[in-house]
Formats: sequence, C-alpha cells, structure tokens
Amino acid sequence: MRIVIVHYHFFPGGVTSAVRSSLLAMKSAGRAENIEFVLLCGHERGIGELTELLRCTTLDIKGFVHPEIFYRQEIWPSREAFEDEAIRISELLLGYGKKETIFWVHNPTIGKNPALTRALIIAAQKAEKESLPYCFLYHIHDFPECGRPNNLKYLLNCYPGGGLKILYPESLNTFFICINSSDRGLLIQSGVPESKVFFLPNAISVNYEAASVTSTVHVDSALEKYAEKHGYVFKKGSPWWLMPIRLIRRKNALEAFFLEVLDEGMQILITLDANSQPEYPYANAVKDVIRSEKASGMVGFGAELVGKAFPFDELILASRAIVTTSLMEGFGFAFLEGPIHGKPVIGRNLPHVTKDFGQLGLPLDDLYDSFYVPVSENSRRQLKEKFQIFALHYSKLAGVRPLAVDRYLSKIDEIYEN
Repeated sequence: MRIVIVHYHFFPGGVTSAVRSSLLAMKSAGRAENIEFVLLCGHERGIGELTELLRCTTLDIKGFVHPEIFYRQEIWPSREAFEDEAIRISELLLGYGKKETIFWVHNPTIGKNPALTRALIIAAQKAEKESLPYCFLYHIHDFPECGRPNNLKYLLNCYPGGGLKILYPESLNTFFICINSSDRGLLIQSGVPESKVFFLPNAISVNYEAASVTSTVHVDSALEKYAEKHGYVFKKGSPWWLMPIRLIRRKNALEAFFLEVLDEGMQILITLDANSQPEYPYANAVKDVIRSEKASGMVGFGAELVGKAFPFDELILASRAIVTTSLMEGFGFAFLEGPIHGKPVIGRNLPHVTKDFGQLGLPLDDLYDSFYVPVSENSRRQLKEKFQIFALHYSKLAGVRPLAVDRYLSKIDEIYEN
C-alpha cells in the first residue's frame, strides 16, 4: 500500500507537527509495515528536514515538491483556465497512485488554493469511474466557513463570474477526518453521511524527563543570543511564559503581552513567525509594538532554535507556563502541551475544542471563557457599526444563510448593548 500525504507546505507549525506525530504514532503502533509513504507539497522549505527525520525511524518515505500545490492568491483569468489547471493537478496527484493508494490531504478546503480543492474532486471522480483502488481522505484542521470569510470568498469566486460550488464531495471514495468532535458534528449536520466522517485527534509525543538546571540554562543562553540578534528584550535568568503558536491574528498574540502587567518580570515567548503574505501585516505590527515598547519577550525563534539549539520538549519544560489567548483553534495543541509536560495552561478556554480534553480529565478550571473590558458608549457604537458592515459583506457570499447572519447580529447586540 502507498499513502500519499499532501499539504501546501511543510513549514514548522500545527499541520506539520500533526503529520509528523501521526506517522510516528503509526510506526510506534506497528501500523506502518509494508506501507510506502510519499510527502507532496508546494514549497521546498521544511520537506527535506521532515522527510529525513521520518526516514531515520526506518519509515519508507520520500518527499516531492510541486509548486502548483502551494498557496495562491490571484484569481484565474477564466473558468476554462481554472479547470485546465485543476485537471493538470489532478493528473499530477493520480500519477502518484500505485496499486492500493490513500491520498491523505490536509486542509484541502481551507481556501489557500482552489485549484487543488477542485483537482481532488476531479481525481476522485476519475478514480471512481476507472475503478482505481484509491481512497481520498480530507483531513480537516480548519474550516473556511469558521472565521475566514476571505478564504471562503476566494473559493466561491476564484475566476470571473464564479468559483467552486462543491467543497465537501460526495464521491464513494472520499472520506473526512476531523480533529475534534465538534467539527465532526458540524460536517454531519451539514449533510455528510456519519459513516464517512471520522474523529481522529492529533497524536502527541512527549519526553517525560524533567528539565535539569543545566538544560534550562542552555535554553536560556540560546534565547538570549536570538533576542540580541533580532532586537528583542530578553532577561536571562528571568522566567518566561511560552506561546507555542504561529503569529497570526486569530491567536490574539499581542494581547498576551498584556499579561506581563499581571506578573512583573514575566516574559512572553512566541515560537513561530507568520509564513504567508496575508499574515505579515499583523505579524509585523505585533513585532513593532514589542520592540518599540521594549516588552520582555520575542517572536519567531522556533525555526532557528527548536530542534537545533534545543529540542521542543526541553523548551516547554524550561518554561513557567503555556499561554493561549486564541480566538479560535482547530485542535488546540497548546491546551495539551502544558499538562502533559507538567506545566499549567493560562488563558482563554475554547469549549468547542477543550470539551474533548475535559472528558479525558485534563484540568480546565483555570481558563476563562470570556473576558469583558469596559468600553465607552461611543467606542461601543463604532465597534458595533463595524461588525454590522462586516455582517452585510459576509451575507453576500454564496451559501451564507440569512439565519446565520441574524444570529451573528443578535450576538453583537448582546455584547455591545450590555
């Protein structure tokens, strides 16, 4: 059997971690025997390191780069041009089929490349028509329908006059994986047959050895050098709170730095910088504020230091706590990485994600569900108007039901009228 794992890229981050941990878990459980693994992505960064790491575990794995699989922001000049590219990508994918093959595709509906989304549908239809022994697994980490209106708009309007009409195909050889039970419920409620939607939480591996004083000093020294090189303030010897995230807007990263006010001397460390064009303006603004205000902490050291100067487990064990202030998560690694290393988690609870963890006995009592800040009447009115304009814009997207818009506006009224 061959398993072809497809993603836009294998940069450091949540999806790459999930892919790595899933394959290591399969290997550990003895479920990788007689399986040939193939990694496909659209950018060369990261795939070499990931392939080599997995190959060192004796997995039979190879990696290949095809730029047409990577992110795309521009619309196609015509429907014909869009379909032509989607067909080319589908043929590329099917070219990796070999006897029994599973195409395990991560986040194919997120709206980063509509041609890939369409190509998977075409490939599945062709495989079904020709009775090829191929299966297509859509591994959903995030939905474009959940807080990503620009992504959804791009999918529905990726060429003049139209775009994709089907994101979640009904072909017999296509199935779906959700990383939390809430998302699985959403897909089923939307009409996907229950038998075709699987709940597969992300695998996590951990080194349970306690951090020694020597290792803590080692991490401290490496972080100090990074801070000096990149213009951040880092107080060697002082404790820090770790945010093992990528610097994107929904992570609410800047707000986390306000926590320093609550604990004088505490520092905030954010592991990964932004890695795509739409994310850069917010990320650059956050970094500018951190540097200009001389806040204690830093951003983006993970790509340079983690796995090279020190392992990720050692970084967590040397931290005082894990912080999460995110507005929205798919799986929520941060909620687990603290407790399994014996570290507390500080920040905002996301019940649609953490209910799965709570059922396993993870402590969630110290997290807050919401945090209301006093705002003047004039500011409340201005904010409310902005959200109403957003709702009007969002309501024009195909597939957005009036009931959903009304429910959103009702919630806005509830927040800003109280």
